[in-house]
This record gives sequence, structure tokens and C-alpha cells, in this order.
Amino acid sequence: MGDKEKPLSDLWWARRTEYSWLRSEMRNYVLFWQNIQDALGYTIATFGIQDEKLRQKLLDIYGELNAFPEVPDMLCGLKAGGMKMAILKNGSPEMVHGAEENAGIMNPLDETFSVQMVEVYKPNPDVY
Repeated sequence: MGDKEKPLSDLWWARRTEYSWLRSEMRNYVLFWQNIQDALGYTIATFGIQDEKLRQKLLDIYGELNAFPEVPDMLCGLKAGGMKMAILKNGSPEMVHGAEENAGIMNPLDETFSVQMVEVYKPNPDVY
């Protein structure tokens, strides 16, 4: 992807976030994965990319994102100090479970929450 990698990633993230916020405001909930796919579709069209294999590869990679390297040890340290640990994600329970697994952070967590329970995205107050 060369010099398009960073701007493509930035636009994809921004559009995904915008879609989530707009759909929350309109009370037009769709699974977060749909926001991700829609945002990628917009992004690759903006960059003039017409490559279905690349689109699918980017979606596959998104499903395998890891936490920053220091996160698992930091969470274990907080847990060892007696803190309750939870995660709140915009993704579906399946996406959240996959993210926890890929990040190696399942063990220290006491609870896992998905916005799917209230069908609106962060930062909408109903989520909290």
C-alpha cells in the first residue's frame, strides 16, 4: 500500500467512528462489524481502490488486532492489587471475545460488556 497506508488507516478509523456516532444519534443500530465494513468501503472508494482481495485482507487483519504489548502485564498487575477488571467494547459479544483472546487479556477480566445490550454506541450515555 506504500504511502497510502497511514492515510487509509486514518480515514477508515475516522469514518468507522463517525458511522457509529451517527447511527447512535439516529437510533439506527447495526452490528459494529457493519460499521467497520461500511467505513472500509467508503475509504477504499475514496482512494480509488478496487481490489476485493485487499478489502477482505484488511477486514481479516482488523479481526486479529492485538493490544499494546504492555497491556496484559499491566492488567494482571492491577488484578493482583485487588482491582476488578472489565472491558466495554462497541463490538458484538463475539467480536469482544475474539479481541480479548487476540490481546491475551482474558484471564484478568472479571466482566465483559458489549454495547449490543443497549443497541447504541459509546459515548452515548445509555451505554454506561
